[in-house]
Amino acid sequence: LCQDFLRGKEYVVDQVSRDGIHKTVMVWVYDKRPANNSAFVYFGMVPVDPNSVEAKILIPYARGVLDVLGVSNGPSHAE
Repeated sequence: LCQDFLRGKEYVVDQVSRDGIHKTVMVWVYDKRPANNSAFVYFGMVPVDPNSVEAKILIPYARGVLDVLGVSNGPSHAE
């Protein structure tokens, strides 16, 4: 419901965890553009530099969410 009102870029953080240690596999940003009379259409995903300001904020945040949720093993996909 809220997504229709949010503005800005949409990021993805993919990670894998084992015994509570989270390793980031990739950080992406969606390539969304207006098309076909729609406000946006997903055209693809673009890798985000792991040394970028965005990645340095998103990675620790996503890891913290996994910790709070008690996810200690397996893959994760956060948007």
